[in-house]
Amino acid sequence: MTHAVTAVKIDFQQRSRGAPRALGRFLAVLGAALMLAVLFEYLFLGEEMKERQATLEEARRTGSRTPGGLRLSSADGQRLADSLRAANRVVDQLAMPWGALLTQMEGAADEHVALLSLQTDPANRSVRLSGEARHFGALMAYVRRLEDTASLADVHLAGHEVRAQDPQHPLAFTIVAQWVQP
Repeated sequence: MTHAVTAVKIDFQQRSRGAPRALGRFLAVLGAALMLAVLFEYLFLGEEMKERQATLEEARRTGSRTPGGLRLSSADGQRLADSLRAANRVVDQLAMPWGALLTQMEGAADEHVALLSLQTDPANRSVRLSGEARHFGALMAYVRRLEDTASLADVHLAGHEVRAQDPQHPLAFTIVAQWVQP
């Protein structure tokens, strides 16, 4: 009596879904890049504010005060106003809940949709997402999942087109939404 021996193949390596992990890495890198940009702008403005304070102290020491307050030239006043507006923009960017937005966007992703870019406009509290989907149904499901997040409102598909030159014919899309505080 002979017995046939068959080889058993066991795959000990756990495989994970590639798209959500890649999207998570992309969003983490994007978030870190945005935070670095904001940090550099903040540091730059801090140095500029120190220079402005030194100029102000110099003006006070030289006695260029009037009974109504400190007298600045129109150019210095304009530069000071510009610096204050830039500092306020940085403060607005730092106050945005970046972590919550990126976490919720990562949770809305699946293997049929790839997010390629994220643009924010803190002044208007708007978000523009660009990416590709395998088919229109997957794109609309992604839009619905984004609508269900606490950080986004008024989510709508701004445009889409089939990339005919790509052999897989992905659907390129742009989604626009308003960024809200949860």
